[in-house]
Amino acid sequence: MTSTAPTVRVTPAGALALVVVPAAAVVHRVLGWAEAGALAAGLGLVLAVAALGVLGRAPYAVTLSLGDARAVVGGRAVGAVRVRNRSRRRTLPHRLRLAAGSGPGAELAVPALPPGEGWEELLVVPAPRRGRVVVGPVAAERGETLGLVRRTVRYAPAVEVLVHPRTLDLPAGRAGLLRDLEGVADRASADLSQSFHALREYVAGDDRRAIHWRSSARLGTLLVRQDEDVRRTRVLLLLAEDPALWADADEVETGVSVLASLALQAMAEGREVAVLAGDERLPTTTRTALLDACARFEAPVPPAGDRRDVAPPTAGGADDPADAGPLDAVARRARRHGGGAALVVVVTGSTAAPHALVRAAHAAPAGARAVVLTCGDGQRPDGQRPDEQRADEQRPDEQRADEQRPDDERPAAPTHAVGHRAVLRVAALADLPAATRAGAA
Repeated sequence: MTSTAPTVRVTPAGALALVVVPAAAVVHRVLGWAEAGALAAGLGLVLAVAALGVLGRAPYAVTLSLGDARAVVGGRAVGAVRVRNRSRRRTLPHRLRLAAGSGPGAELAVPALPPGEGWEELLVVPAPRRGRVVVGPVAAERGETLGLVRRTVRYAPAVEVLVHPRTLDLPAGRAGLLRDLEGVADRASADLSQSFHALREYVAGDDRRAIHWRSSARLGTLLVRQDEDVRRTRVLLLLAEDPALWADADEVETGVSVLASLALQAMAEGREVAVLAGDERLPTTTRTALLDACARFEAPVPPAGDRRDVAPPTAGGADDPADAGPLDAVARRARRHGGGAALVVVVTGSTAAPHALVRAAHAAPAGARAVVLTCGDGQRPDGQRPDEQRADEQRPDEQRADEQRPDDERPAAPTHAVGHRAVLRVAALADLPAATRAGAA
């Protein structure tokens, strides 16, 4: 890519020289001081030489490319910077600066290049956290010896790397939480349903209206239609956006990963999915579109200090406006968008009070299963959980052994369930399969 128009910048030393030159000329003219005239002439000549030193046509054509503009947390994106000498003479060694994110960037030492020759430098962009990483632009800064004037030329524009959250594959046969609640093409008999599946022999008790008379006449035995139910489960997933509900940034990232994992599973199984991260509705048309939106989502920044079990319930009860808390906004959103949903899942942090979690679980529309997933270990600064003993030695040996098991064999996460309402804890993304099994119980 050819360079953009160069930007010439006068340094502080150059700005001082620009002030001194006319001032010395005025002093020489008014007072007749020869020294002032010599100073004005000398500095003026230096400024002219400096300006000529940064002029000229940029000799390079530079391209910045990435093999894949997407990465997963903990991974990396690989790309390259390619430089070609497009002038008719050999270039001198040069340095290019590559900006990357909020860091200092990198300097690329370009060797001397004959006319028409090129040079390439491989890039590795680390992706330690979810979000957007802007790589570029590639620029060259040229100055003269005294540092009075500098010229910056931008060769290649910036490119964006989207860092997707970590996700966990939840096989359909073991998912549990998002199991078929309304009959998702399960091949089970669904008489007089919407989609024809097969014919079978008539047995006593079958609805005579389902008899397929034409096939029965041709084969000489009564046959009935066997249909499949093709209704799709509608799933609503919500992520709490209030910073007060999250203990730290790592807990927020666990919540985003849990949300994305559940959404991807529901999409893979052909369910109708709605995903709300705060007030933002994330696209669910494709897997990539959802993960891109998760990468761009601006996560809440938890405030400092311990906030667990704050705002205890008032005497007015759960519906008292004075008892409204940060989780109530999510509950209202669940009621507003949950019409027709068979499953409503709220993903929040570990700092919400227990009564608020239960109230959020009961905010789902009637007839829908509601699950509140609290992400994080729920520990206070002193290491004690709100609902558990602190001392590790008081736990039975079987419980400690469970923690050493592989993720697939871990027991279900702690759960509080009443009917179709459940509150589950997901300390880490690896605990999600156990939580989904507990939510389906």
